[in-house]
Amino acid sequence: DDLPRLGAIKKHIGDDFYNKKFIIPKKTPKWAIDLLNYLLGIKEESLIFFDHENDIFHLNNVILSSFPSRHYKFHGFIKEFYDNIPRNMISDRPFKRICLSRKSWEKNKNNQRIFVQQDFFEEMATSRGFSIVRPETLPIQEQIDLMANTSCQVGEHGSAQHASVFNSYGMTIGTLNPLTEVQVNLGRIYNDKNFLCYHDETSVDSNNNYYFSIKEEKIKLFFDEIERHEEKK
Repeated sequence: DDLPRLGAIKKHIGDDFYNKKFIIPKKTPKWAIDLLNYLLGIKEESLIFFDHENDIFHLNNVILSSFPSRHYKFHGFIKEFYDNIPRNMISDRPFKRICLSRKSWEKNKNNQRIFVQQDFFEEMATSRGFSIVRPETLPIQEQIDLMANTSCQVGEHGSAQHASVFNSYGMTIGTLNPLTEVQVNLGRIYNDKNFLCYHDETSVDSNNNYYFSIKEEKIKLFFDEIERHEEKK
């Protein structure tokens, strides 16, 4: 949401955009600062960091943009913004099949979502020709190019899947345990075909980790339906 908000301001005020200062939370992670620079050309020296728990700023002149979504329903400017991000196309049409994995970082932590049948799911994905991808290990441009060249992606609900916005052609997207309507509603402006597979059981441990379980036969049927659609494309 926040990147297109800045994109709307840039479109409105033109080159004067780069003469402005940008106020962002002090706790903003490094990857987010990298995205601001990579996608919008905002340099770190243009950033003013504030501690939202202690700082009070008095501003005489500020430019704000409304959110381009409401209740996970997205304005068409989302697509306009992300379509203008450069990407390197390998062919005229996307063709890759990828499985987005959360395995490398979600276990043994607090407040995480953990898929009990994750190993089975990824093994089945590999057996059906999907490449296992851990997006957080790739540079920004490689992540963008990967999504731009992907025809079909499957994975657990989350921000990794939302990078489908870098694909202008429309994907086949299979989502496990969808917690909101965000992926489906992004698909409405991108002409994606969404397949959803809901959990069968859930539990929470003492570290507030959320475990969800999906029957193996149900996972198999999930892949069957996705591949049936892909064969028709």
